[in-house]
Amino acid sequence: MTAADTKQNPGRGKSDTDAPQPPAIHTTARYLIYWPIMIAGIIADLWSKDAVFKWLENEPYREFVVIENFLTMVMRENAGAAFSIASGQRVMLVSVSVVALIVVTAIFFFGPITRKLMLVALGLFSAGICGNLYDRIFNEGYVRDFIDVVYWPGKHWPAFNVADSMLCIAVGLVFIMEILPHKSQEQQKEGAGVEVEVEVEVEVEVEVRVADGSGRSRSRRRQRQEPNPSASSQKHARRQK
Repeated sequence: MTAADTKQNPGRGKSDTDAPQPPAIHTTARYLIYWPIMIAGIIADLWSKDAVFKWLENEPYREFVVIENFLTMVMRENAGAAFSIASGQRVMLVSVSVVALIVVTAIFFFGPITRKLMLVALGLFSAGICGNLYDRIFNEGYVRDFIDVVYWPGKHWPAFNVADSMLCIAVGLVFIMEILPHKSQEQQKEGAGVEVEVEVEVEVEVEVRVADGSGRSRSRRRQRQEPNPSASSQKHARRQK
């Protein structure tokens, strides 16, 4: 690569590590993505818990089979975290939930977020934390679970709820973002700049060809319109005679 090429295309000589990071998402866009997901998630979780528990109170065995040997609606109350970890430790679990919510909120307000998918994950994190935190505070420390799934014949996954589902989806989104590469704005501009340069070169060549063709046609017309000097001298001699 020559020095002239570097001057004309300064972005080509930069390495990936030197490329600037894409700008953070605007505050308005953050609010329009994060808050609706968080609020809708909290409403969906609390409403589904109340609705399913009231419905199953009148069902035999307080269960309802949705898909045989796969999905069943149940009434379960968990005094611990996932997989009944730290069961009965209400104060500790509430404290951990509050700290987690503060961390997620701080990332939302002060973190350099460059992907909209991260805002979706943060909204799901906050909704899931708040949904289960509500139960720990206002349901005597018990989290209401109602989804029972059979993942293997005779093997049941621990019952969970909508809040747990949102937390799992949020973790999955973060994992996907870590795997998939993220194009910086500088790289996107470089790719667009190469396409523009190619188009400009093609247009210049076409214009030069058109100019050459028009110039030739004009010169030919001029040659045809010029009078013949020998013919004019013969006519003049005849008139003198």
